[in-house]
Amino acid sequence: MFNKLKAKLPTSNYILKLETQSRIYNKFISNNNFAEIRKTYEPDISITTIINYFKSYDSQHNYHPSKLTLNNNLLTKVFDVYKSTHRVNPLGNIDLNTWRNTVSKDLDLNHSIVIYNERNKITAFLLIFDYLEDKKEVGWIYFENDSMKTQLLNQFVSMLYLLQESGITSLCFEIDTTDLYSYELFSPFLINEDPSLITYKKHINNEV
Repeated sequence: MFNKLKAKLPTSNYILKLETQSRIYNKFISNNNFAEIRKTYEPDISITTIINYFKSYDSQHNYHPSKLTLNNNLLTKVFDVYKSTHRVNPLGNIDLNTWRNTVSKDLDLNHSIVIYNERNKITAFLLIFDYLEDKKEVGWIYFENDSMKTQLLNQFVSMLYLLQESGITSLCFEIDTTDLYSYELFSPFLINEDPSLITYKKHINNEV
């Protein structure tokens, strides 16, 4: 089948996504010069576990968030961050309204975090999405530098207490190894996790 595809699309690059690490694919991957470009993990982590790990950031327990406004500034920043973490498998061209629909779907405006500096520049964000009655999903994440990462984690830990008080018991994630922000924050929780998806890429010149 793959040979037929190559015959029809001889100048195309190819993306291969596998939901298993089975060795039955090793020969195919090797013989066709595919190279691994990303692992994706989808852990479900209890809020208590996350709080215990980040307890050193528990310095703003009285933090009270304001409702998020999904303006064009935030939409553009989230899109730029998304593109920067998906360079190996880029998103096609979409307009701002389409992107707004993508971001706004199930977005929890009351618990997502966006941090601005004194010039109204976005320096960090962590978007949270509705998922199940007792569970939320952590989406896109960004922090400008280590200082902003610390501020983001301070607010995140405070937010975890608020979520816990509202009956949320766990958070689910989709963490790509190419997403430097999400992976940097949450890779410690992946030690005993198998990837849910492994992505490979083959270039027509056999270079990745």
